[in-house]
Amino acid sequence: AVTTFQKALDIIASTSTPYPEQYQLWNKLGATLANSNRSQEALPAYHAALELKPKYARSWLNMAISHSNLYHYEEAARCYLQAISLNPNAVHCW
Repeated sequence: AVTTFQKALDIIASTSTPYPEQYQLWNKLGATLANSNRSQEALPAYHAALELKPKYARSWLNMAISHSNLYHYEEAARCYLQAISLNPNAVHCW
């Protein structure tokens, strides 16, 4: 059976490809992958989002979470710090 996350992933992935300039779609693709326990696969999607909008704090935060899930703590800390520096009022980061 196809999971809800897999359905969402298929929809977002099909949408991201024709609209590569949509940084939010890349971020959503990464989040969907990460929420499906596919953090390693999520990282390129977050990188794509950040190439389009380097100051997108949400992608930095999501990338930090994925790195944490992968036990890449040094990289996670770097990403968390970047997210907080871009959005100091983001109390959800704490």
